[in-house]
Amino acid sequence: MGISGFAEMQRLQDHVMREFIEDFRGLLQVRCENPGADMTLAAEYVAAVAERLGYTVRIDHVPDSLAHQHHVRKAVNVLARIGPDADQAVILNAHFDTTPPGEGWSVDPYSGHLKDEVIYGRGAAVSKSDVMGYLYAVYMAYQMVRPSFPVFVMLTGDEETGGYLGPQRLLALGSWPAHTVAICPGSADVVVDRHGGALLWTIVLRGRSRHAAVSERGGDSVKAGAELITEFYQYRDADAVRRGGWLTCGIARGGVAANMVAGSFEIHIDRRVNPREQLSAVRQELQAVLDGWAKRHRDIQWHVEEVVAAEPMNGENNHTWAKWFADHAAGVLKQPIPLGASPLFTDARHFDQAQIPTICYGAGQANLFEMGAHGPDEHIAMADSSRAMLVLSTVVATLWRKGPTSLVDLALTAKGDEHD
Repeated sequence: MGISGFAEMQRLQDHVMREFIEDFRGLLQVRCENPGADMTLAAEYVAAVAERLGYTVRIDHVPDSLAHQHHVRKAVNVLARIGPDADQAVILNAHFDTTPPGEGWSVDPYSGHLKDEVIYGRGAAVSKSDVMGYLYAVYMAYQMVRPSFPVFVMLTGDEETGGYLGPQRLLALGSWPAHTVAICPGSADVVVDRHGGALLWTIVLRGRSRHAAVSERGGDSVKAGAELITEFYQYRDADAVRRGGWLTCGIARGGVAANMVAGSFEIHIDRRVNPREQLSAVRQELQAVLDGWAKRHRDIQWHVEEVVAAEPMNGENNHTWAKWFADHAAGVLKQPIPLGASPLFTDARHFDQAQIPTICYGAGQANLFEMGAHGPDEHIAMADSSRAMLVLSTVVATLWRKGPTSLVDLALTAKGDEHD
């Protein structure tokens, strides 16, 4: 995009920012907490915004029976589109579900509080800012350039529970062009082309409940659970794991009273998987720890529920697209934009597994925790949203201007090569 076109895009952004802020604050006022979310109101809200901006909108209502399998009450996806059919496409995916707000807030987490050009609220950083930012960025490009291929803004509400009802489902249901690339939420200062994965297990132990005065050994699920937690942490601290992923026992609970031997005990573990590891190998390692513990606790019954099995995104398919995007972003922002990796798992992995070159880029800072992500007083500066929107709108406008072959060289994957 030339200097005059870039200046015009900046003026257009200045013109729409007030409307963007109003829509963003409105979305922050719609609760959509996972697990257990009812996505209906949030989906209706973003669909209405998309239609007002000129998108063609399709609503996907996920069957309740499937939603319940993934710990979601009501699952609804929104697919907004601008542009004609072609053999290439760009997908921008963001999620409108959040974690619960928790404690420690100085403002109402669902007020969309605005102070000094900073907006506070649960989901402000992750990732409602990108829900609205993506919609407005493509809208801005649409005001500047005639579309030459379709751009889809895929808005989903189950990232916090794994993304199986949103991106994974929509990618499986749709027939996507041969040359497709994807953008998922990230920061404005780095282009992420690799990220970690995770295994989240819930382990339920069952012993034999009885009064504490009964001097009988065996069947104490709390004692057995404490030993299992210790063995998981010993595994974590071993050299092989210290160089790789990380394990946390986030929840441990059981029992009914202090004077009762607990009949059941529940442990929730989170094993992070780095991009160099294989999820299947990590699963075998965890199972080996559990099997070794079980041999010494034959008086305890147990079962495992695998809540999330998130493959890492190793970046093998993403480098060409990521490098082009980073170079373009650097030109827009007049600063170096490096490629990087994230320890978090995101919905980007679903696109990567579908052999769609994928990056993470969006509003905010590279360190999410500086913005209070998933914590009290989560927030985002409008300057950060503005920078990301400017980059994204100029990327889309540039690709549309190049025409129907602009993505062929950027979307070279095994899937794409089959169509060449």
